[in-house]
Amino acid sequence: MPPLPRNETIARADDLDAEIGFFAGLGFRLVEILPADDPREALLVHDDLALRLRRGHQQSVTVALAGRAETAVSPAGNRVESTSTGIARPVIEPALVSVGPDSDWVTGRAGMLYRDLVPGRLGGSVIASHIRIPTGGPVPDYVHHH
Repeated sequence: MPPLPRNETIARADDLDAEIGFFAGLGFRLVEILPADDPREALLVHDDLALRLRRGHQQSVTVALAGRAETAVSPAGNRVESTSTGIARPVIEPALVSVGPDSDWVTGRAGMLYRDLVPGRLGGSVIASHIRIPTGGPVPDYVHHH
């Protein structure tokens, strides 16, 4: 078996079996599914692209595959598009949301209040926060300065 690609993209899989079937039909190879008794995620590979389907993950993704004639969309909204490079690459399409005034704030370092602007932080690849300093003025933060 060839080595697994180093980088992997995490994709939404509301119905894991349906997503596996969709991507298998496009030439992806299933290499891992876990846990065995109640599968929540599966790892599929295609050329140098590793795609981890995760039940409960909120972010759909777009991947590009060589030789695709048209765009295909999986049951969970993951997109497969054409590329001319001959190599599969993940293309993440962030979905920013509007955060209302009643959103949950959490207290972070130096007493500043934070709320996330990117749902699920795109698996940790993008973090954007709205930051509020309730007392105003200087903040005793030794990590970050303006």
